[in-house]
Amino acid sequence: MKKSKYLFILSVLLFFACKNSTDSLNDFVKTEQLTNDETVDECYLEDFTHLINAKQFKDLLETQEITNDTMWMNEGADKCFISKTTGCPSITAYWKNKDFSDLIKIDAVDHVMNAKDSEDYIYCNSLKSKTGIEMRMSLKKLIKLNGDDITFKGFGNKNGGMITSFGDGMLKGENLIVYLDYENAREGNFNYPKISQSDTDFSTNNSELDTKDLVVVKMEKVYTPLK
Repeated sequence: MKKSKYLFILSVLLFFACKNSTDSLNDFVKTEQLTNDETVDECYLEDFTHLINAKQFKDLLETQEITNDTMWMNEGADKCFISKTTGCPSITAYWKNKDFSDLIKIDAVDHVMNAKDSEDYIYCNSLKSKTGIEMRMSLKKLIKLNGDDITFKGFGNKNGGMITSFGDGMLKGENLIVYLDYENAREGNFNYPKISQSDTDFSTNNSELDTKDLVVVKMEKVYTPLK
């Protein structure tokens, strides 16, 4: 009887010890959006927009090599600190403080440079947004997802390809910045269609604009603290 009572007490103590350990981990990560059986190949951009510091960023991408650096934003007006993956998915976290805390924004691009060939690219198709947007998604599919025409900047602009309006579609107000480019734009002999070289905005309802080869190449989302 004493032995059974001892085992019962021990079981209770172990239960609460494990629970406290789990609670501490959840408090640290501040999000339950990535479960243990998920991999970075299945992650969403929004999974990274609640981070508190670079250590959390690294923990969520435990199979990735992360580099930390300093850069200037807004044409050199603002200094920030970045944590960046060296492989796919290609994600960069921008931090306000030099201790790599206080997240400003997260962005992801559709490629990384091939380490064996500096002129070659490895395309990263795995990253998604919970809105349904996927990296390398065709503009045609993006319009269908949105349910309305899309307006984007011409490629003569420094922010060429940035979507400026989702019209009245479902992606309106999602606080997600999306960039387009031509699928084969990184090929050495690629020439942008003449009309798209303008620095004005274009709408996908413009029949003169060749949009069939446009795909999503970058997504960006600002910091959204958990409530």
